Amino acid sequence: YFGSQWWALTGETVEWIINYLGQHEDYYIFYKNTVCPDESFFHTLVMLSPFGDKTTDNLLYQHFQKGANSPDVLTADDLQRAKESKYLVMRKVDMNVDDSFLQI
Repeated sequence: YFGSQWWALTGETVEWIINYLGQHEDYYIFYKNTVCPDESFFHTLVMLSPFGDKTTDNLLYQHFQKGANSPDVLTADDLQRAKESKYLVMRKVDMNVDDSFLQI
């Protein structure tokens, strides 16, 4: 399983992961030379856990230009769309580019 490296986990899920990793050192070995482990390490553990069926959509507001590998820096133009969206967190904000986010 894979996905965004931006996520949040419940305390129960974190506890399960810690216990699982304590009992399965081979999991670390598998990921030792993996490309982009931050996009699959925890995702796979969550889906192996009893909590895999309780996942939610990504709650991160971000904007990508077509074909871009990295999201745009958000500006005041994005602020209203972000406020009206279902998303809880905004990525990627840079106060040196646009400090209007300080006015929220």
